[in-house]
Amino acid sequence: MEFDIRLMSLSHSLEKHPVLEEDIKYKIKYLNVLEYFVNKYSKKDEFAIETLKNYKKAFLGKDIEQYSYSEQELKRVSNGVIGVRFKGFKLFTYRYVLLCDCLYINAMMDSNKANKILSDIKDIYRKRYHERIDLLFDVLYKEKKSIKGLDKIKYQVKCWKDNKEHLNKKQLTVLTTANMSAGKSTLINAIIGKSINRTMNDSCTSKVHYIYDKAFEDGFNYELDGVLNLDADEKVLLNDDSDKNNDIIFVSTYFRLLTQKQSRLCIIDTPGVNSALNSDHTKITKETVLNKQYDKVLYLINAENSGTEDDLRYLQFICENIDENKIIFVLNKLDCFRNSEDSIEDSIANLKADLLKLGLKNPIICPVSSYAGRLAKKKMFGSKLNEDEQDDYIILQRKFKDESYNLSRFYSENILKKINENYSDNEKSPIIDLLINCGILCLEQIITEGVEY
Repeated sequence: MEFDIRLMSLSHSLEKHPVLEEDIKYKIKYLNVLEYFVNKYSKKDEFAIETLKNYKKAFLGKDIEQYSYSEQELKRVSNGVIGVRFKGFKLFTYRYVLLCDCLYINAMMDSNKANKILSDIKDIYRKRYHERIDLLFDVLYKEKKSIKGLDKIKYQVKCWKDNKEHLNKKQLTVLTTANMSAGKSTLINAIIGKSINRTMNDSCTSKVHYIYDKAFEDGFNYELDGVLNLDADEKVLLNDDSDKNNDIIFVSTYFRLLTQKQSRLCIIDTPGVNSALNSDHTKITKETVLNKQYDKVLYLINAENSGTEDDLRYLQFICENIDENKIIFVLNKLDCFRNSEDSIEDSIANLKADLLKLGLKNPIICPVSSYAGRLAKKKMFGSKLNEDEQDDYIILQRKFKDESYNLSRFYSENILKKINENYSDNEKSPIIDLLINCGILCLEQIITEGVEY
């Protein structure tokens, strides 16, 4: 069965799942029913199998070893969930929560399979419930808005609709490319707001990474690197499988963007092109640039060594093969500049001069400090900074308050106006100020909304 890559953009509805409040025996009975449906309808479906694993982890936690399952008749297995032992609204509520779970796990993208599951579930419920079962099905699959009488599954329905709305958005694909040590992985982590890529000054991978934005935060990161893992921790995400037969990795997580999302974002991360130890990286990246589909390109340049022979050579390739309107040139690592030795204005002017010589008419140049942006996002979303990062955060916050380092002055009034519309003066915080002043929030605005530079 070919894997539907759109599934990577779905989020789980587990955070407020009502069964989380039940005792261990009840949770096991509920999971037995879910597993019955997975075994019946999705034995070879990687997404269903891995999603069920996440349900088990969420429901059972440290008690997961108590879980056991053997194939049985549905009515017997599900006793206690749909049987007569439960009375009142709990029984009423869990009937429909169960339907939502079975459909999400097995058939969210497959209406034919969903109809078969619906028929099975109706067979085990009394007929007086069939009308509302059908109503819920229409809400999920036919965009019917009313859920009168089903108030207690508002959370599940909202999650389903948020997933559907997310999938219905046009995908905006942004390819990132650079020479080594330009800070590409740090920039990607700053935009996403999480540690997804390794941030090391070496050549980390020979694989192309497709990183998808999920519908909402659910606490799970997904990775498809030969095999599917729907609960990938940071260690898994930061270390690629060495299997050379698989040259593309698919990753998904919720992007902690601070601008309005008009599209469903996908970031393509390519290997650095000037690795002396890995000459195949240049070939892989150039093939990706020439042959893959994308809407925009972020070309990163290390401001500390801009204008090197390597940079100019690769810049020429980019300028010759990509429509100028697609390219955003990102001048990075400006936090390393010193007023007494470096000039941000001169660096931008020199880069622009090089690009004009290569035939561009009006290149977009975005000065940023991706490191400052990454620290600010970590601070904003509660990720712990180590001692060195905390010291750097304080220094960079003070540094970018200085008007001579304030990178937002190099962006248009239109960009700043769009940002200020999202944040009133009362809502701004030192963290938001740093994200604006270090250029990251301005760059986000350009990427996500495509406003005029």
